[in-house]
Amino acid sequence: MRPIPAFGLLFLLLALNGCQQAGKQKIFPIPDFAVAVASFSQPTSTTELLAGTLPENHQPVSLANLDRLNNLLYSQLEAETRAFLLLPPQDYLKPLRVDGRGKRSSLATWTWHARQAETPVILVPQILQWQNGQRVSVILDFFLIDARYDGQLLQRLRFEYLDWTELPNLVQADIEQAIRAFGL
Repeated sequence: MRPIPAFGLLFLLLALNGCQQAGKQKIFPIPDFAVAVASFSQPTSTTELLAGTLPENHQPVSLANLDRLNNLLYSQLEAETRAFLLLPPQDYLKPLRVDGRGKRSSLATWTWHARQAETPVILVPQILQWQNGQRVSVILDFFLIDARYDGQLLQRLRFEYLDWTELPNLVQADIEQAIRAFGL
């Protein structure tokens, strides 16, 4: 019997590992430690974005609507068993921190906030658009960031809404979906 070369054995192990059933696992199982959670914020320039682009004609969100979104977020987190460290509402992105390459970076800024809270992971909800006139349009992004080392964007979920009447119920369900998808 011929011995199996080391790379052949490694390939076989990787192939068998890839054949395992998924579906019962969470997307990103996060170990049992506290997760920092930022309140909703609204990027106003492309340098403040973690991903994507700002919608055309984006308008500032009122403090009342930010409070509503934060209340929905906080009520969902209260129902969870994990320890969440809620960061106080503030203008998180002013000023932007500088990353390892010397550039202003929202990822470096969020990583810094997680480290200040002494947590290795931070959940960042952002509102990119809130229009409630003739044409309703609300866009929410949720980001999960690993704050260890230089910081890494682990996952992003985007939700878009066009119906104003169901907005609170949909947002509540989507916040829960984001928490589940992120393995929190």
